[in-house]
Amino acid sequence: MSNIRGLLTATLQEATLNNGVFPDLHHPGLNYPYWFEADSLESFRESNGLSRDAFYSPSNSDWNAEAYWDYSSGARVGGYLYMGNDNNWGASATVNGAKAVDLPFFAKRMVDETAYQHLWVDLTRELSGGWGAGVNHQESGIPTGSHSGYRDGHVEWVPWEDLSERNLQVGGVKMRF
Repeated sequence: MSNIRGLLTATLQEATLNNGVFPDLHHPGLNYPYWFEADSLESFRESNGLSRDAFYSPSNSDWNAEAYWDYSSGARVGGYLYMGNDNNWGASATVNGAKAVDLPFFAKRMVDETAYQHLWVDLTRELSGGWGAGVNHQESGIPTGSHSGYRDGHVEWVPWEDLSERNLQVGGVKMRF
């Protein structure tokens, strides 16, 4: 919860300093909200005094590895989903359980009217029908829930029952939020 709170605080501060626009951290060629452009993420991390560990949940130590942090020369794979300033990954996504289909799902700016208020959430990723290491909080291989950080600055635990039907799907990957 404290990692998401730190990421949320840094994101809101950056947006405040940038005319309300959320930081553009996503990798432009990779369509998942846990893929980041390396230079943008590094700048965000350094300017906000965040450690590398802040981008990975302590409950999912498998993802806090060099292989993900230095995935390629231009990409980092984080341990949380960033739902702000989507850099068009949302255009290739399907959102199930949407509150309002006539609104954008997530915000680029602090003032955007959107279906969801999420900015940072725990990784709860289903790949090819299985959970594997793509879940921050699980018990016996089954997700138990997720921490969610919202645009109004609060962070809360969302139990699995409230996540089970709401998901973002890009290709064969479903991400619960």
